[in-house]
Amino acid sequence: MVTSLTGDVTVLDRRIEGITFMSDGSYGGLDATINDTATITIGYGLDDYSARTLTVGLGTVGAFDGVSQSGDSSNAAPSSQDGYGAGVLSSLAVSGEGVLVGVFTNGIRKDLATIQLATFCNLEGLASVGGNFYEATVNSGEPVPTQGESGGAGSVTGGQLEGSNVDVANEFVNLIQAQNGYQANARTIKVVNDMLSELTNLIR
Repeated sequence: MVTSLTGDVTVLDRRIEGITFMSDGSYGGLDATINDTATITIGYGLDDYSARTLTVGLGTVGAFDGVSQSGDSSNAAPSSQDGYGAGVLSSLAVSGEGVLVGVFTNGIRKDLATIQLATFCNLEGLASVGGNFYEATVNSGEPVPTQGESGGAGSVTGGQLEGSNVDVANEFVNLIQAQNGYQANARTIKVVNDMLSELTNLIR
């Protein structure tokens, strides 16, 4: 599926031949002997796929709701369209499944890609290589590709920054221990200082 078409536009079939009209000037359909359709074919310079075909609504046979023929000057103008205007990518969002959703300026939302996750049969068997990175081992098994919220994988949270993945409770305990150790050392230094001051007074 092509989601973007850019490059030079080439009109491959610009004519609709065999348009007929009734005696009252209303649309009479296409001449069957010419075997043409109410379409225009165009191509884009950077499109590797087939050319695009635009269908032109000429109107209802015997009615004046489309093209008509009268004594006035020829004039044709589009009255409606069933497609979307051109749009550019304006923002991105990530769903819990890891789907990258693009929001375009013309109001269209499209799934652009999916963030691939992997699970392991034995997480404890992963080998740490430093910097919060792990690699697969024989004990962990090979990675099993999946996506968020499926296959035992967690969800993907967009717009968030991971500060750390350490055990917060354990780090708080370490912090308290460090604080107590600092206080004890500070008191030891104070006692030593008092003893030296008292010794100095004795010498005097």
